[in-house]
Amino acid sequence: PEPRYFQKTFEFCDAIPRTEPQNRYACFGGLGKEFIVLMQGRDIRDMENLSDSQLKRIYEWCVLAGKEEGIQACLEHAVQSLFWGGENSRSLPMRFCGSIPETSHRSFCMNSLLDAVSYYIKDSRYKEEFCREISPAFRSACNKRMNF
Repeated sequence: PEPRYFQKTFEFCDAIPRTEPQNRYACFGGLGKEFIVLMQGRDIRDMENLSDSQLKRIYEWCVLAGKEEGIQACLEHAVQSLFWGGENSRSLPMRFCGSIPETSHRSFCMNSLLDAVSYYIKDSRYKEEFCREISPAFRSACNKRMNF
């Protein structure tokens, strides 16, 4: 689909009453999850080969939400889908977050990734390696979140 359709879909999410924050979050976020699949032509078997330009395009599609609440929900679901509970290479969501040019969005993305690693991964060696591989700007936060 063309990006103009994504913008229209985000408008539907925004029409959900603010008194239903979980539904708004699920709507905005659900698009972020789907953007990953769309970028792969609905074939998720080879996620590792997403190019940096494709990852940046996913971010650009999330920005079409227009509102910070929508952008953040979209980014959070996108990075969660790229990480997939640790099933995918950890470099993939790191590359995604690192491709985001907007500083506040990049930080939000990285912190969402840190939350995912902290939640899903129990292997302390994995966590140590992850924190060594993450961008130096987030290394201290990573070590703190992983209890090092």
